[in-house]
Amino acid sequence: LKALDVSHNELSALPVSFCQLEVLEFCNLQNNGLILTAGNFKSNKALKVLLLDRNHIKKIYYDVQCCSNLMELDLNNNSISDLPPEIGLLKSLEKFRCSYNELQHVPLEIGALQTLLNLDLSHNRIEGPVPGPLGLLTSLRALDLSFNYFDFMPESMIGFSELREFRAERNLLPSLPQSITHLLNLEIVDCSNNRFLFFPIQCRHMTCLRELNLRGNPITLLPRNMHTMTGLEMLDLSRCQLRAVPTEFADVFESVPNVRLEDNPWDDLPERWGKLWPGKTQTDGVKGY
Repeated sequence: LKALDVSHNELSALPVSFCQLEVLEFCNLQNNGLILTAGNFKSNKALKVLLLDRNHIKKIYYDVQCCSNLMELDLNNNSISDLPPEIGLLKSLEKFRCSYNELQHVPLEIGALQTLLNLDLSHNRIEGPVPGPLGLLTSLRALDLSFNYFDFMPESMIGFSELREFRAERNLLPSLPQSITHLLNLEIVDCSNNRFLFFPIQCRHMTCLRELNLRGNPITLLPRNMHTMTGLEMLDLSRCQLRAVPTEFADVFESVPNVRLEDNPWDDLPERWGKLWPGKTQTDGVKGY
């Protein structure tokens, strides 16, 4: 047997004989009522895809290391509070999803997953700084840390040289590290609803950046030199604390297709923002808006 799909049933446990499926490559156990026990996967060395999302799993045991050829592991929507250090021995893992659980910390051994392309740890209870060893994931292309309690991003983020998409919505982050400017492949940054007091102007050096979402941060002022950020496709600064924008912001309006600024406490708008915004209906008014 190489492929097994018993998803959407009412299974509560795996039989002892499950570990005898030594050539099993694809296993879909989604949406059951499974609770794992130690030894469930001790002989499943051929497994490449293991889908365990939407079960009642509270613990992942050390025998997960036996799945040495695993390329995709989905643990979303369970009740997992801790991951074993043996998770770092899955040397072939490319996709690892563990969102909507009860994780309180990230095992440092995850930094050993050198083939990892997609890591989703959103919707957990992880506190403190983002672990520095995550910066060792040099192959990572998508990282989602949203809906946690992270309060610091280390400069080791420079290691994410292949990162395309970074999401950290609803955390406690006060800023982005300066090293983010070296992530030349980064296209999407979502740090909405954090604690940014200042606009991360270092992002203007990121030539591939297309979407920057800072919605819901207590940013009060924008730097004048952000007028160089004309390569964006979307800039969201809605629900911040902006009271004014620099006149140079007209360059952003004229080049970025989607700029969102609603729900800010404006009280000092500039006199003129240019004559005409190409592709838009707004034209020169009494004060140039």
